[in-house]
Amino acid sequence: MPGPALAEKLLAARAAWPDVHVDEAELLRYGEARGAGPDAAWTDLHLACACARGDAAALRAFEVAIVPPVRAALAAMRLPPHQIDEALQNVRRDLFSGDSPKIASYGGQGELKGFVRVAATRAALKLARKTKNEVLDDEAGRLEAAAIDDPELAFLKEKYRAAFRAAVERAIGDLDAKDALVLRQHFVDDLSIDRIGALHHVHRATAARWVARARDTLLERVRDRFMDEARVGESECRSVLALVQSRLDVTLRRHLVRRAGG
Repeated sequence: MPGPALAEKLLAARAAWPDVHVDEAELLRYGEARGAGPDAAWTDLHLACACARGDAAALRAFEVAIVPPVRAALAAMRLPPHQIDEALQNVRRDLFSGDSPKIASYGGQGELKGFVRVAATRAALKLARKTKNEVLDDEAGRLEAAAIDDPELAFLKEKYRAAFRAAVERAIGDLDAKDALVLRQHFVDDLSIDRIGALHHVHRATAARWVARARDTLLERVRDRFMDEARVGESECRSVLALVQSRLDVTLRRHLVRRAGG
């Protein structure tokens, strides 16, 4: 038998979801299997327990009580509505589908809406990275098409393709932690200079200098690594980089995104 404090919480949990039927013994077993003590969020555990077994009333209650605040949190991230809808759908699939629905991993430590918000944020960020990669691949495709109309660029691109790719990867890998962070924030996360400054508690002018310096450092290292990889002199290296200069930021961004696991 539960103690008085826990018994009161179990009673409150049943009252919070009058249409969601979980008997006391079932809820106790469910919570204890997840290490839930008297201070756990038993009201949310009651809902999660019923959702885990596919109870229709529980799933309806989840949509009414949990989804709206999670949707609001995603909207605050300035995500487009279609991306919010897709992220929430992916979360529903992960939480409620399969032999081991992830809702069953909720153990009552913290509110259920917080648990779902974390999952939804991860799903939204994953979608954002996927979309960004698709955009970058589209940009790369347009650059490939432009090279067809530029015989010199096409020749050099083919001749030095592997060396240039290796040079960019090596240069990014050699960046120090601070330069890598601000470039990732600027290129991968699309953060403005003002936002980067706020995150690091510095003036926007300082953040702008950091980004510019990190980019200049990266370009210098790309040049040095390319000369080493392609076994060319400085003059020929400058010629190649001059031809791809207008495309260089796209290339660097694509490599930074992929290095970040996007």
